[in-house]
Amino acid sequence: MVEVNRALLETSLSNLRQSVKRATPDSLVGVFNGDHVAMYQEGYVSVWENVPVVLDTSLPKDGEDGQGYYAEETSFFSVDGDDFYNVVSRIKTEDVELKMNKKSLTVKGGKSSVRVPFVESVRSSDSTFPPPEMEETCFNVSSSFFSSFSSAKRFVAKTEAQPMLTCLSIRKHEGMLTLLATDGLKLFYRQFSTETAMPDIDVLLPDSCIDAFNKVFSGSATTFSVTKRGRLTVVTDLERSGISTTGFNGQYPNAFALLENEGKPLFRAEQKDFMDAVRLGAGFSKKGTLTLRNTEEGVQVFYGDGRLDSEVYLESAKDIQPFEDVKFNSDFLLYCLDALGNDVEIRQQDSGALRMTTYGGDKDGKTITLLHKII
Repeated sequence: MVEVNRALLETSLSNLRQSVKRATPDSLVGVFNGDHVAMYQEGYVSVWENVPVVLDTSLPKDGEDGQGYYAEETSFFSVDGDDFYNVVSRIKTEDVELKMNKKSLTVKGGKSSVRVPFVESVRSSDSTFPPPEMEETCFNVSSSFFSSFSSAKRFVAKTEAQPMLTCLSIRKHEGMLTLLATDGLKLFYRQFSTETAMPDIDVLLPDSCIDAFNKVFSGSATTFSVTKRGRLTVVTDLERSGISTTGFNGQYPNAFALLENEGKPLFRAEQKDFMDAVRLGAGFSKKGTLTLRNTEEGVQVFYGDGRLDSEVYLESAKDIQPFEDVKFNSDFLLYCLDALGNDVEIRQQDSGALRMTTYGGDKDGKTITLLHKII
């Protein structure tokens, strides 16, 4: 028998569930090995977790008495992942006990206990563990890298008319790691500093994997590796969590050229004030199309099809330069603003697209969002 922190085990099982988006015949497999239990789930991505345990050496090893045994040596199990997670998430004790016999894994918390039966698995302990070794070309990324995925996801294409645009582009070049997403109308771009000595990479992460990476690694410093064949492997610094998946095979459009054009400055404004003004007008607009207008009173957010007569201005606008009226989709503009910091600088490229950045840059990198105007 082993004792495990229930909240830690629930988090690990929740991470493992990120590998599947629907019911799957692939079982969750695990190995009790000394002072930890290693678990693995195959799906859209391959996810593994290592959870520390406390051994109870008072029980017999062979489980002949039906109580289970303690895991002095490697002990393999295979169960339904959903069943295991549902049991652990609904037992509300601080710790749970896990016991194995020849047919099942028993989860016990307080006075309650549930026996989860073993299921057949095509995998064995030898074929599943340890997780894939990291490539020699691996490098570290900051804790905010995967946190940016939640913003970037809003910018990927929602249809597969251009399959590459449903992916996130991850590119490492000359010591900068770049995350880029676009659907051809709006664009998200963020840069992070990383080691300059490691080789450059250019890989596409499929949209089906975005949520899994964000869920497991958001806020965690990680080690990142990409093989020559485009297989991504990521682990946390303590090697407690990991994901491995194959990158999308395709050529991403050269969107980086768009970013080199800084455009002419229009104005600066507070992010919250700008977003509130957009939402205020959107609440009574029929089509959700707004016009940014430079007037004597300041920068006006104008909705020509509004049900109510209104004059909405950016109260925080400053450093205002002359510019012509320009129309945008309000929802897309909110996506672009939401990814930035408090002090937003607005520029306009020759094409009419808005180039929005956090004034003065971000704490650990640079974020740029682009939005094409409506003609």
